[in-house]
Amino acid sequence: TGIASIAHIHELEPPKESPTIRQIADLYASKPQLSAEEAQRCRRYWKKFVRITGVRTVREITHSVVENYEQQITKGEWAPKTLKHHYSGLRTTLAYALKRGRNPEDCRRALDALSMLQVPDANSF
Repeated sequence: TGIASIAHIHELEPPKESPTIRQIADLYASKPQLSAEEAQRCRRYWKKFVRITGVRTVREITHSVVENYEQQITKGEWAPKTLKHHYSGLRTTLAYALKRGRNPEDCRRALDALSMLQVPDANSF
């Protein structure tokens, strides 16, 4: 009796440790041919994200966290184009970490959650 797949639970691997936000920001900042200005911008975007959301690892980035971030960051006086730069900066950093094989499952899930960040009028300015 019971569920047959439970018998194989001991064969499952424990989940890999999720990279920290700092680790992925540092990874992107060390990207070859990346300007010092772009590396600084990347770190600034993630610091703001962490300050607003309180997350410390990539695994913690969920749709609800991103929704909270969006609500908080759009309260400011930022122009749509500035918001677009922030959003794309976050996604670019995670995409680079994904390409470099830093816990692809967590990076993919976080990228999917961040895809909800859209600025409708960002190109009209």
